[in-house]
Amino acid sequence: MRVIPKTPAKKIYFFQALLTPWAEHADAIGLSAEEVAEVEAKLDAAKAAFAAQQMARDAARSATLTFHLAAEALAKSGSNAILKIRATAAAADDVSIYPLASLPMPKKGSPVDAPGKPENFTAALGGLGELMLAWKCKNPSNAEGTVYEVSRSVDGGAFEFLGVAGKKKFTDYKLPPGAQTATYRVTAVRSTKRGPVAGYNVNFGVGRENAAIVRAAMAREAA
Repeated sequence: MRVIPKTPAKKIYFFQALLTPWAEHADAIGLSAEEVAEVEAKLDAAKAAFAAQQMARDAARSATLTFHLAAEALAKSGSNAILKIRATAAAADDVSIYPLASLPMPKKGSPVDAPGKPENFTAALGGLGELMLAWKCKNPSNAEGTVYEVSRSVDGGAFEFLGVAGKKKFTDYKLPPGAQTATYRVTAVRSTKRGPVAGYNVNFGVGRENAAIVRAAMAREAA
């Protein structure tokens, strides 16, 4: 029968509980003072290493979150710039703008209908508290360059523009702690054409610390 726990943290707690009775009854249980002192020294070393590991883990999580936020900010700024370049080229009917911006020119062909409406949303919480959204969207078969504008309202507040996604998914790293509900608006955009706005509500239940998504529902037209 196993006596010593398997995990490192539980080993520390296990021997922490044993050290006092071992020290008090060393002679009776067949241990020398030196042997008890050795266990105590190893326990102190393990506790110090555990504390260092926890600090390193927290620092890594913080660095990872900072990296993701910086990448999202870059994507937002860059995507907005690309959308403006495309709109400028379309308004001027001047395809020479694309090579100036080192962007591929759109393929010629018949006019393409506007993008579709996002639907079939899913949501999942990540280990850093971020919310990962995904959806489906039926766009015209010959459409290229469709991106998705994402905005969010927290607990019924004003909508805030979060960024532009190049794929049918978006990760929200900026949910405020303690948010109860979040409403997302997602719009498919291609050049100067925009699809219908889709709405998606997420209810986090009681507090983000215990954030279990208990309701994820409906796509609807925005007002």
